[in-house]
Amino acid sequence: MTVKPLNIAIMGCEHCHIRGNTALLASQPDLNVVGVWGRDSAYAASVAQRLDAAQWQNPDELSGVDLALITSDTRDHKMLLEAISGKARAVHMDKPLGLNAADARDVAKLAARYGELFAVGFFLRINPLFADMRARIGAGEIGRLRHLSITFGHTGRLDGWLDDWPAFDESLRMGYGAFGDLAAHTIDAATLLCGILTPEACLLETRGGLGVDVGGAAIASSEGGTLVRLLASAQMSGPRLDIRADGEAGSLWMRGRTLGRYTPEGETEVLREGAWSQASDGPAALIAKLQGKPYVPFATAADGQYVNDVLDKFMELAR
Repeated sequence: MTVKPLNIAIMGCEHCHIRGNTALLASQPDLNVVGVWGRDSAYAASVAQRLDAAQWQNPDELSGVDLALITSDTRDHKMLLEAISGKARAVHMDKPLGLNAADARDVAKLAARYGELFAVGFFLRINPLFADMRARIGAGEIGRLRHLSITFGHTGRLDGWLDDWPAFDESLRMGYGAFGDLAAHTIDAATLLCGILTPEACLLETRGGLGVDVGGAAIASSEGGTLVRLLASAQMSGPRLDIRADGEAGSLWMRGRTLGRYTPEGETEVLREGAWSQASDGPAALIAKLQGKPYVPFATAADGQYVNDVLDKFMELAR
């Protein structure tokens, strides 16, 4: 059976996840990138050249594609959805949905026309190890969940790779600093594990010379009574992800590429090994859905709106 190639447009090249998305698109011959737009004209030109696509000078040049991948500044999300209205069958938008909760509501309204073909890039939820942990907790393997701790981060501010992505230095472009950008994943993941969160406290970490935070820590409670601790940092060495879930009958942990549990004696037991989540996992899931293949459910515009709501409450507590 021959699968008809999907026509894809890249709208914005300012988010660092454009790197992984470009690699994904270049690796699949049944994906045809027809055009690339970005405020960073030089970088957009390099992406267009790699994918043998046209470089558009204006987002209005997009016409009749199966999928639009939006990897722009967050401030451009609303503008781009307005510009491509009626010209794309599906949209994948990198997170967060909006600059703040109010902006996210406007974006979510524009996203409604795409229904189940609109995805937001919370890729942690797609990871098979996380899905396994979620299923085990849901099945009651560790009893009622009482405590959840999630640490998520990278070394971008330590080794300088974020220097190549100046949008992340400006909250006016991306909406939040490193805490909001990274904690968006932890909020989404924590909600899937224990329910709607109520923010209780937040502390941001700053660094001289930067106008945005480099990370932070927050505490929330869930509707089910779980105490939730979130730590996100752009200057964190070690595993990019560390989750500990403590229930009344046991504890599970997920660290990097490994899922395990603690024995009654307090020793660690490995349950399974896996792969690290990639930013391109979100677009890959939506592409699979468009192609009629099995796919892992991705985050929706409603999920994105909720995360912005929680982030804004954490920001208020940090002031």
